[in-house]
Amino acid sequence: MLWVALHFPGLPAAMLESIAAWACQFTPKVALEPPDGLLIEVEGSLRYFGGEHALVGALETGLAEMQIAAALATAPTPRAALWRARGANLPLTELPLSVMRVEDEAFFRGIGVATVGEVLALPLRPGDRRRARSRARPQA
Repeated sequence: MLWVALHFPGLPAAMLESIAAWACQFTPKVALEPPDGLLIEVEGSLRYFGGEHALVGALETGLAEMQIAAALATAPTPRAALWRARGANLPLTELPLSVMRVEDEAFFRGIGVATVGEVLALPLRPGDRRRARSRARPQA
């Protein structure tokens, strides 16, 4: 899958739905990420639009025509795309913790974690490891 996240800093909340409706011309898989984000899954639309670069270019052109400022980023998962859009398209491991908008940010900072990469490097609990292994097993 390929997700495109659009981050609209300072966008009035009432505009998000109309931008989502506009984005449906690129794919029917559009999700609101209030208060200032939009996620679209574009894998199935790439061929029609001429590839990832052309599709992202069409999004950027359309937004510019509507005079809407947005940061765009792509990733294989919606969360990663959104975090990258919020963090100036940096690699996931270098993004500041603030892009995650976690409630426990103070906790993470208290244990010396300041980036998404450091969160991802934290050890899993035994139950988390079992769940991760069971998800990784191929279905029979």
